[in-house]
Amino acid sequence: MTQETEETSQPISAITTTTTTTTATAIDLSKDVLTEIPKYDSVDDATHSKWKTEMSERLKATGETFYEIILKEGASDDSLAVSMDSLKAIAASIGAQVRVIRSHANAEGNVVTEVLVRRVVPADVPIEVRVATVGNVDSGKSTLLGVLSNGALDDGRGSARASVFRHPHERLTGRTSSIGHEHLAYDLDGNRLGQDKKAAASAATSPSKCVELLDLAGHAKYLKTTLFGMTGHHPDYAMLVVGSNMGFIGMTKEHLGITLALKIPAILVVLKVCC
Repeated sequence: MTQETEETSQPISAITTTTTTTTATAIDLSKDVLTEIPKYDSVDDATHSKWKTEMSERLKATGETFYEIILKEGASDDSLAVSMDSLKAIAASIGAQVRVIRSHANAEGNVVTEVLVRRVVPADVPIEVRVATVGNVDSGKSTLLGVLSNGALDDGRGSARASVFRHPHERLTGRTSSIGHEHLAYDLDGNRLGQDKKAAASAATSPSKCVELLDLAGHAKYLKTTLFGMTGHHPDYAMLVVGSNMGFIGMTKEHLGITLALKIPAILVVLKVCC
């Protein structure tokens, strides 16, 4: 009996190492949501290689990706710090940086930390993202882009949308008939460079990310122009704007159909919630 016990027993260090490796292997960096990440130096080279490959795949498309680290109730106080250090080590090994966006508690009471991982790029080659803004006429697309590009709220008389219109008849009718372009520039830490188009273009600090917002027409009369913007400009995302005072009607359905047909990732934005 004593001999069997000695043969089947394992050193405590071996059991601990096996447990750590199993936990680390369960961490999948190809997913959006992560749990507690083990200490980077405590796992083997194979796990390091797996993590690097998974993160690199997520960065391949746009050069950046988001993660949510969820710490369940009962996690130690330094669990988040260890997870962040490990994530930073993984990112640094493939030439990327990690930045915390925000932390909050979810419905279950668990702490959720949202982080941005962005590949470090040369100063003269920023990450470029193109977003097509679509939706029904009078849903507030141009007003939204005007507020985002100028950093100032609308005055209730159409000042925000007037700043993005290209033609006099657009300002007169308040409706987009062409393809507008608005540009936002950000540094490596996510800070906005300039609050308008001219400031963004002449910013002294070279941007690490440039976002181009395409203002597309919402009226059925200009559907061909909108379709050209969705196909010819090759947007990375489509921002589908819905006015809460009118609902999901008219050209919103048409634009959603085009977005799905072109397999463009869509973002739903609801405006006029106070109407």
